[in-house]
Amino acid sequence: MLLVASGLTALLSLAPQDPDPVPPRVVGVDEHGWPVFAEQSAAGAGTRERRPGGEESRPSGHLDERGSDSVGRRRAEAGPDSSPARRGPALSEVFSRLGTVTDFESLDGVAAHCRLTVFDERGAVLGTREWSHEADLRDGVLRDRLALPDRRVHGRDGERVFASLHGLRMDSEESLAREQLALFGTLLRAPWCFAARDRYELVATRDDASDPANGPACRVLEFRAVDRPDPSAATRYVLRCTADTMQPLSLEYQLGHGRSREVRFGDWRQVDAVRLPFRLEWVNRSGTVASVMEIVELSVGHRFPERQFRPLR
Repeated sequence: MLLVASGLTALLSLAPQDPDPVPPRVVGVDEHGWPVFAEQSAAGAGTRERRPGGEESRPSGHLDERGSDSVGRRRAEAGPDSSPARRGPALSEVFSRLGTVTDFESLDGVAAHCRLTVFDERGAVLGTREWSHEADLRDGVLRDRLALPDRRVHGRDGERVFASLHGLRMDSEESLAREQLALFGTLLRAPWCFAARDRYELVATRDDASDPANGPACRVLEFRAVDRPDPSAATRYVLRCTADTMQPLSLEYQLGHGRSREVRFGDWRQVDAVRLPFRLEWVNRSGTVASVMEIVELSVGHRFPERQFRPLR
């Protein structure tokens, strides 16, 4: 869940598909293995990092690449969803399909090992990279930690963001870290993040009976970022779901530079009381797949200490 500068951000940006005569085109990979786009600079990379559980980590489950679920606990009774946001019947239908906000937050801390595969226009593999993403889903505070290439780490605790190398601060990479954390933190939490009234406003819902990408009979939910202190965060999101079951199909988003991107959800698996997508596909405007991100391993139920999302020094 990482990217360098605006490269992968551009690939992942989302919003309505406004006319774009020159679609983004992957022309290669940089020295870290991230895609290089014809109109932009190279994208960043990620690397896998294993952290010891420690006294305050409590892994309660694990999902491997084959989808086997060793999560021992289940919510015996979901009870009423006490989350602060209800966004009307449309979003409630999505949560009834995937699990409520309370169900999602009950995962506590999650640790994901991810793999990104980048393709050229003919579908040939250009490169593959792996990295780890740790996130605290409790209490609505945005806490994420990305293990990046060359033993770099990007982290955030609310609005406080840091970048480090071998534990030493790298203030020159703070803006890059902010960009990566905003994007991949949102993707990890979608669609439950859109229930937060202090961050998103549901501005429109509509039926789309002729969506060429997702087929007929789609339900479209459009959100606007209410307060965006982080300029790298997206300004607008469009969530497309099946009309009959409200299963999310894709998320389109738009960053501050105005370009939009679409990511399609796939390989949904049950994790405790919620269903999560284990495969994300970024598509070009032509509909071809530019890159695929897979969650290879996922563990939940961690009790991460807050210092895990702050710089060591």
